[in-house]
Amino acid sequence: MRRQQGFTLLEMMIVVLIITIIAAIAMPNAQAVMRAANSWEAKKRVIAVRDANNAVNMCAANNMSCPGVTLLVPAPGSVSTQSYTYTYDGTSTNYHFTAYPKDPGATAYYADSSGLIRCATGTATVGSPICQ
Repeated sequence: MRRQQGFTLLEMMIVVLIITIIAAIAMPNAQAVMRAANSWEAKKRVIAVRDANNAVNMCAANNMSCPGVTLLVPAPGSVSTQSYTYTYDGTSTNYHFTAYPKDPGATAYYADSSGLIRCATGTATVGSPICQ
């Protein structure tokens, strides 16, 4: 009698079950990592805008010309990425810059001419807690 080669249906079903369990465990962790990465990117952008505005104000206070620095300050309006919508309003001396997440559970960031960066889940405003 000839011996059959290959896997039985039961063995294949066990392999599929194991892969499904591993995927179910890994998926929430992957989503949390993506949310954290997007949040960090938004915070870096808010810090960069705040620092650019501070640099422009320092140049103006010392009667210096800093044309390269003024290019770092965004034009008023909104820009949208895959995970955040960024809104800049005002001038370098009186501005509001907000990073609104598209994921309602993610962290929003807010910076204004006070130089403080504030954050909150969903929406951040001038009354939100200061971020570290």
